[in-house]
Amino acid sequence: MFRLKASTQSIRNKSTLSRDVPLPFDEIPNLPEVGFGKFASSLPYFSKGHGFKRLFKQLQKLLDEYGPIARFRFLPFTPYMISVADPDGIAQIFRSEGRIPLRMPIVPWALYRKHRKRPTGATIATEYAEWKKYRASFSDHLLRPHNIPAWVSRIDNVAQDVVHRIKTESASINGIVTLTPTIKAYTLEAMSSIVFGKRLGCITSDHNIPIEPQAQGFIKAVDGFLLQHNTYKKHANHTDYIFNVGEQLMVEKIRAKDSTGTDLLTLFLQRPELNENEAIAQSIGALVAGVDTTANAILWALYLIANAPNSSEIQGKIRDEIQSAMGSKLTMDEEVLSQIPYIRACVKETLRLQPPVSSNTRLAPENTTIMGYSIPKGTVIMMPSYTMSRDSNIFEDPNIFKPERWLNPDQKKHIQHFLLVWVHVLVLVDVLQKQKFILYLDISGYQVKAH
Repeated sequence: MFRLKASTQSIRNKSTLSRDVPLPFDEIPNLPEVGFGKFASSLPYFSKGHGFKRLFKQLQKLLDEYGPIARFRFLPFTPYMISVADPDGIAQIFRSEGRIPLRMPIVPWALYRKHRKRPTGATIATEYAEWKKYRASFSDHLLRPHNIPAWVSRIDNVAQDVVHRIKTESASINGIVTLTPTIKAYTLEAMSSIVFGKRLGCITSDHNIPIEPQAQGFIKAVDGFLLQHNTYKKHANHTDYIFNVGEQLMVEKIRAKDSTGTDLLTLFLQRPELNENEAIAQSIGALVAGVDTTANAILWALYLIANAPNSSEIQGKIRDEIQSAMGSKLTMDEEVLSQIPYIRACVKETLRLQPPVSSNTRLAPENTTIMGYSIPKGTVIMMPSYTMSRDSNIFEDPNIFKPERWLNPDQKKHIQHFLLVWVHVLVLVDVLQKQKFILYLDISGYQVKAH
């Protein structure tokens, strides 16, 4: 069951939310440091085990040892930052934001936009008017649930091909299919269809048919763009390729003089506040934001289902729900999407255990108070989603995959309270995951298994 245990109060006594006079920043629990003065840092603390490759685990340990708010710095001579692993504290952070959320800059992307004179986009905009211009188009066309029906047929078209591909491939290799490359290609193809209004050929219904060179180049460019450890030159080359594809598709749309499309590029081109370059930048931003996060979420969903102690029971419930919702229909539609609460619960449980981003960040826009402490303007604030998602003070049996915890109507207020942690997850991720469950688990006679 999902619940907020009374014991959370005992932890928060160290940094109460209701303190009349906030304590100084220096009194926030500080991690062990090596060195002295400005030479001091907590680098050794975070370097243990797998180090920064598994930072989410280190932040989970930090909560267990120091409580819901802690102060540290990774390197000497750098400002102290804080970690806040508490839903009420997160709420205070979002309420203290100004008109525009301040985030840590995505350095390679910011450099690329500057050097190539590309529009900044909402993620790296620093001026309110500029941010609002981009944010408005995202909000109107991407973040509202009523837009979902326009995408379903596009996703379903790709899903039908992938279902056939999995069936034929499994029949040729004794029933075992490696899903990672197929799912990554599926999400890229589905996202391309939503963003650009056409399929780019990243995946076919027959695994024996090779991918066309142009589509293979697009796959390589997107994969390269998403690599965390990359040289700037390689990052720029991959990004150039993606922008070139977007520009070619824009020219096709303008020449066709078709303004009735529901794809994002068409909708962005119709926005009076966006010029053509900005419309392309918005479209590419939506594409790269959705591909990797969605593919990883789908893979984690299948993995968690396959490894659950009651895996067969979960898969049986999913199949039964799909068959009941689909009835005699052969393709997905909005009505079917409204009748799959258990699949929706599986999606939420996957995002809880393996959020697309293990930690979100903000910069304090002004001097503020968080969890009873004074926080100076400009302080980097980490909000570890992974850590809070597995906090036993918030969730009962936090490490167990239990979709049923999201189906209890009595817990809705707690669920809404905790969903503040996931504000960075796009509606699009949820849609593609639900579609993927239907895509794969409705293949009669097949089961998801981990190897």
